[in-house]
Amino acid sequence: MDAVKLLAGGENQLVKLLDDESATMLLGTGVFDLFEPREQALRLFAKVLDNARHLHAGLSELGLRVVEPTCLPDGTEVVTPVVPVVVGDDWKAAFLWKALYDAGVFVNVALHPAVPPAGALLRTSVMATHDSATLDEAIAKFAEVKRAFESEHGPLPEPV
Repeated sequence: MDAVKLLAGGENQLVKLLDDESATMLLGTGVFDLFEPREQALRLFAKVLDNARHLHAGLSELGLRVVEPTCLPDGTEVVTPVVPVVVGDDWKAAFLWKALYDAGVFVNVALHPAVPPAGALLRTSVMATHDSATLDEAIAKFAEVKRAFESEHGPLPEPV
């Protein structure tokens, strides 16, 4: 708090208030209360992770090589809103990205040197505001694009 006092130019009521109340704000739920109730934030966090699991399962069922969530030593599974799909070849990844884009599905493509050689992938992302119907539509479009893509460019990597 001394740095704040220095920047504020010495002692005054605002600095005293910040000094007295900052620990409560940082250690309590005060910071969350400024933006939205803690319960709502936790609900949205759970929803985005559920959506990631839903998309992961759907893309895996299509036979795509989807990067598995990391498991911690205690067995806890680390799931994130980014669901990567391994394509391997940079050119195939770029063509697949474009085909998905043309079908109305936006993903990010990662090519070498951002990934190891032969490690090109598509980074799909979910939000808490996605509903199951939207995710199912995206999975269906992935299926259509995958069929057409493989008939022209050859098979994509299968799950490990």
